[in-house]
Amino acid sequence: SKALPTPMHQGAQYSLAHLHAANSDYVSAIELMVDWFQFQPDPFAESFMFMGSNYAALEQYADSLPWMERAIERAERPIEDWYQITYSIHIELGRYDKAIAMLKTMLRYWSQVPEYWEALAALYQETGENKAAHDTKMTAYINGMLRTEQSILSLVDMSLIYDTPFAAGTILENEMFAGVVAEREQTLVILVDIWIAAREYDKAIAAIDKLAAYTNPGPNYMRAAQLYVQSGDFAGAAASAEKALAADIDDRIAALVVAGSAFAELGEWDKSIAAFREVANIGNDDERDNAGNWIRYVEESRQLRL
Repeated sequence: SKALPTPMHQGAQYSLAHLHAANSDYVSAIELMVDWFQFQPDPFAESFMFMGSNYAALEQYADSLPWMERAIERAERPIEDWYQITYSIHIELGRYDKAIAMLKTMLRYWSQVPEYWEALAALYQETGENKAAHDTKMTAYINGMLRTEQSILSLVDMSLIYDTPFAAGTILENEMFAGVVAEREQTLVILVDIWIAAREYDKAIAAIDKLAAYTNPGPNYMRAAQLYVQSGDFAGAAASAEKALAADIDDRIAALVVAGSAFAELGEWDKSIAAFREVANIGNDDERDNAGNWIRYVEESRQLRL
């Protein structure tokens, strides 16, 4: 019968296996370790991880995974590198459900690692669980774990679908103020659109004012003026229309009509008439006729109020 190897022999065999692995001879390392395991009643966790890493180096991921999982089970404390490697193998094998479970466990131990939050959200998106992706990103954001412009803008997009425009706008505005998201034309246009969708017209105007540093904000002021009219805020409509006119918009007639009608609603007769007189001066026949009707209406309204 074959004699049992001595502890010294076992130790030498384990060291030799590591030497083969260091020289990229993973097959020989595995063969030595298979023999080594036969005579180990209670192998230590690192030996399982070493065995799994050899299979992984050979890209034999299905063979590698059970060894990795056993190593994690037997470890006295969570070892982050081991979880990372095992997670990566799940991804290589397309086992996204297992990868998600692994990331959740990793976040229990290492919740302050932004990359794990991002990876979990990305996996949820990959598997079509977009609401879970949003919730993960929102939790990460609340805990200060979203630190890049790209991750914040992604959360803003998701919040428009799964939360409210107000929540999305608040996040974007706060992160622009903090400097995480750059204040530039593209992001300001997004912010304007969000605040308009949230019917937060004063906030939209504030963002449009900042847009003036990057581009002609006239069309956006005009959008805001029309929305103020729809909401019955004629003071806001008049102020926005005047800003649109000062910014030099292409459709000056439309802005003058909004300004004139808003001033009429406010009882600012002279300003209303001045706006419609300009329409009459620069408009086509139909626009002049419309301006004339408005001027008569304003004059009659003023007389009735006297």
